[in-house]
Amino acid sequence: MARTPLLLIEEAAFWLVDLRRDFENTCQAHETVHFRWSRGDYRTQVRASEPPVRDSRGPIVGAIGKVQTFLTPAQVKALVASYRAGASTTELSESFGIHRRTVVAHLHRQDVPLRRDGLPAKHVKTAARLYDEGWSLAQIGTKFGTTANTVRVVLLAQGVETRKPWERTRQRRLAPDLGRPRSDD
Repeated sequence: MARTPLLLIEEAAFWLVDLRRDFENTCQAHETVHFRWSRGDYRTQVRASEPPVRDSRGPIVGAIGKVQTFLTPAQVKALVASYRAGASTTELSESFGIHRRTVVAHLHRQDVPLRRDGLPAKHVKTAARLYDEGWSLAQIGTKFGTTANTVRVVLLAQGVETRKPWERTRQRRLAPDLGRPRSDD
């Protein structure tokens, strides 16, 4: 216990005792706020008027180092045109370097009606052929970036008869390097 003299009055000393440190059990959040307060972090403006660090994608936001990509109006128009031409939200997110939900937000702001991204029409015949070759619905979904149920719905719409559970082959798995089924030997 730390003791410091507070007052000296006629041979009697009054001692100030710091009990807070000995008997206080604060959580980590309180300790962080106290540390930042004592360091003077809250005496200044929280954010600078201009972020100090930038990279090729834009300014770094906040102190955690996340980079925010802002699209110019021309890029938003290109995004909308690409979507209307048939590009998926996943393809657009990869090409523009933004999150898929950000693509959807831009499309909403431009009043573009959204379509359901499933199995693109250009891949339906390939998916049917792979299914006939013995690939599972999950393997086909993984190959084309969609779910097994989406593949099942598309194949049923094309008239492909799905296998019964007892007809499924258990020995076929995707070859990791080739993206096609291989048999276990």
